[in-house]
Amino acid sequence: MKEEGALATCAYCEQEGVCCSVEAVAHRIDEVIREYYQIAPDEGHVTPERDNIVYYAEGPTAEEIIHDIVDPGEAVDEIVDVLSEDEAYDVRDGADAFYADSPLRHIRAYPDHFLEIWTQFEQRLKHEVRFFDEEGRRMLDELFGDLAGFAGGRAIVKLTPDDAGLKLYRARIVADETQAEDFVRDPARHIGPPPPTLARAGRMNPSGIPAFYGAFSADVALAEIRPPVGALVAVGEFSLLKPIKLLDMSFLPFAYHEESIFSPKYDEARDKVNLN
Repeated sequence: MKEEGALATCAYCEQEGVCCSVEAVAHRIDEVIREYYQIAPDEGHVTPERDNIVYYAEGPTAEEIIHDIVDPGEAVDEIVDVLSEDEAYDVRDGADAFYADSPLRHIRAYPDHFLEIWTQFEQRLKHEVRFFDEEGRRMLDELFGDLAGFAGGRAIVKLTPDDAGLKLYRARIVADETQAEDFVRDPARHIGPPPPTLARAGRMNPSGIPAFYGAFSADVALAEIRPPVGALVAVGEFSLLKPIKLLDMSFLPFAYHEESIFSPKYDEARDKVNLN
C-alpha cells in the first residue's frame, strides 16, 4: 500500500488515506495465498452414514481465507472476481481452479534451519559438553526465546494456587496389599517425586534429578503408567503451593495463525511450530 498507493478516498469506507486499486491488492493476496496454500487432495473419511470409506477434500476455500484477511468484507467478492479472471486461461488449459470452491490446505513447512539448531544442541549436550553452557543457552534462545510473546503469549499458561478446582494427579502401580498400606500411611513419599538417590532418567529429567510428572485428571495419570489388567494402582491428588508456568503443546501447532499471513514473523512462526 505504501509503495504503490496514493492519497485518495476509499471506495468502501469513504475515508481519505493511502489507497490501492482492487487489482493491486488482489495480486498481492494471490502471491501470499499461493505461497502458503495448495488445493487439498481427496482423503478417506469414515462417516456414520456409509459403510465404506468416503473420499473428499477438506479445508477452507480461498474466499474464506480472504475474508479473514480483508477488511472491509465488501471487497472480497471483487478480489475473488479479479483472481478468478486471472486464472481463467490456466483453468481452460486443464489447471485446477484455485479461486472456485476448491478446499485448500497449508503447504507443509520444512523447518530446516531450526531443526539443524536443535540437532546441534542435542549433539553438544550428549557428546561434547558435560554441562549446559552459554552456547547451549544461545541455541535455545534462538529456538524458544520468543515463547513469552509468541502468539500473544498464549503458548505459556500460568497456574496459581488460587485457581478454582485445580488439581494435579500422579499414579503409581502398587505391588501388593502390604505396599498399598504403605502408600496410605505416607502418600507423599510413595506417590510424590522420588528422592534424588532413586530418581531414574525420564523424558524431562536425567538420572539423579527428580521431577514431578503430573496430569490434570486421574484418567490421564493412569494412562501414563499403562497398568496391566487387574493391577493395583494408587492415585494421588495434589494442589499447588506456588505458581507454575506450563508450555501448552496442544496450542503450538496453531500458534502461527495468530500472526498475519503478510507478517515477516509468519514464516518463522510456522517453521518453529513444526518442530513440535
